[in-house]
Amino acid sequence: MAKNKMEIDFMILWKEKVLNKNNILDRITEMLDILFPDTTSENISFVENTDIVHLLPYKISDSTDNTVYLKIECNYSEAESARILSIIRDKVCKGKHKKDFSIICTYDEASLSFCSRLMKPFGIFERRLREHHFPRN
Repeated sequence: MAKNKMEIDFMILWKEKVLNKNNILDRITEMLDILFPDTTSENISFVENTDIVHLLPYKISDSTDNTVYLKIECNYSEAESARILSIIRDKVCKGKHKKDFSIICTYDEASLSFCSRLMKPFGIFERRLREHHFPRN
């Protein structure tokens, strides 16, 4: 199976209501530990329901103006990487762990992959639909 490196990027910043805005990098690390137990400083440990462990490299940028950028990479086949990163996106963007943060997905190659795969069938459907409504002479 061909490997295809994909990534997903997030911008994480404090919500306005948070009073203690110190150590955002520590708080992001704690959040990752909650979401992905056994995470190291280099890899997120993502365990699926099937007990398969995926080690995904990640990087956290230095904090600037209380904003942090998180990049997570996946190096499986295109379909498998897209599936895993979609699950990761949902875990990061939803839940109680983000009560103090605004988390914005800034780049999502998984979504791009899904859209690219759907464009050809969607284009065929759209052309067939036009042919049906506007028959050729």
